[in-house]
Amino acid sequence: MCVALALGAPAAAAKECRRETPLPADMRLIPAGPDVPETVARFAGAWAGAWKTPTGADALCHTLVVEEVFSNGFARVIYSHGTDEGLKILLPQFWRATGRIVDGVLRFQLPTRDRPAVVYRFGGGMLSGTFKGEGNASLARVADVDQLDCRPRIGLPSPPPAAGPRDAVTAAELLAPGFTAAQPVHNDYFMPVGQSAAARHAFRGTVTFGVAPISSASHRCPG
Repeated sequence: MCVALALGAPAAAAKECRRETPLPADMRLIPAGPDVPETVARFAGAWAGAWKTPTGADALCHTLVVEEVFSNGFARVIYSHGTDEGLKILLPQFWRATGRIVDGVLRFQLPTRDRPAVVYRFGGGMLSGTFKGEGNASLARVADVDQLDCRPRIGLPSPPPAAGPRDAVTAAELLAPGFTAAQPVHNDYFMPVGQSAAARHAFRGTVTFGVAPISSASHRCPG
């Protein structure tokens, strides 16, 4: 990912970034221990906002979760972003990383091929971030982390069981005249379930797909 946004631009309207960034299901917020200096402990928690455009408008929704901080300044963090067509970032994504807080500044590198450096410092009760020495992200502390995760809470189609007979898109359904699925079917239903073997029958017939939009997703969040 590349973020090239300007610093010091005039303020613009804030973007609604709730439910826009993915977060891992095993995320944990661990309170700072009594031996952690205040200059380190104040980074702990969840922060949300956006990377800004050169005109100061919010562009790419961004969440930083500092899961745990240690007395020596090390921190376990989650860096997450949403999507933005203008920046050609079309899929939401998150990474875990280990950072270090020194002289009131949090620094870490994302575990991607180019290892971009991300830096955060406090200003006016907010966190201000830069990406590879450029851009500007303004993040506010968030108490309810569940409001940030973009994964749908209900209505998710479930994958088939790890083993045993399929409970959707069965042979009887496919062979029935005029069969139409009631809802989208999980991709795993088109893969072998349990121990696989060569097909016992040749497939003959016609499968008709109606016109429908094509969408993408990452971490079960829409792209």
